[in-house]
Amino acid sequence: MSDNPVVDMLARIDERLGGIDNRLARVDHRLGGLEKGQATLEKGQTSLRLDLMARMDGMSDQITVVKDDMGVTTGSSDSVRKAGDATKKEPRALTIIQPTLARAQAACRSALSRLLDDPSREPPPHPHQSQQPHAQHCQRRRLRHRRRKRRLAHAAVHRRELRPLQRCVGFAPW
Repeated sequence: MSDNPVVDMLARIDERLGGIDNRLARVDHRLGGLEKGQATLEKGQTSLRLDLMARMDGMSDQITVVKDDMGVTTGSSDSVRKAGDATKKEPRALTIIQPTLARAQAACRSALSRLLDDPSREPPPHPHQSQQPHAQHCQRRRLRHRRRKRRLAHAAVHRRELRPLQRCVGFAPW
C-alpha cells in the first residue's frame, strides 16, 4: 500500500468496481438465460393456444352434430306423434260419417225398391215429342226443378255433416 491514502482509497474502489463488474457480467448472463426461457415459453404458449383452439373447434363441431341429431330425432318423434293423433281422430271421423252413409244407403234402397216395384218402368217421352199441353209440361218442369233443389239442399246438409271429417282426415269427397 502506498503512503497516500487517496491512492489507497482509489485502489479499494477499483477492487470493488471489479467485483461489481463481475457481478454485472453474471447478471447479464442470467438475464440472457431468462430471455431465452421467455422466448421458449412464448413459443409453448402459442402452440398451446393453437392446440386449444383446434380442440375447441372439434368440440364445437361435435356439439353441432349432436344438436342436428336431436333436431332430427325431435322432428321424427313429432311426425310419429301427429300420425298417432291422426289415427285417434280417424274413428271419431268414422262415427261422424257412418250415420250419413247409413241414411244414403237407406235412400238408395228405397229408390231401388220403388223402381223394381213400379210396373211402368219405361222412361217418359221427351216434352217436345209428346202431345201434352204446354201447361202440363211447365208444371212437370217446376216439379223437377223443386226436386232438384231439394236434392241439392239435402246434399249441402250432408256436406256440412262431413266437414269435420274433411278437417280430420284431410280429404273432401265432393
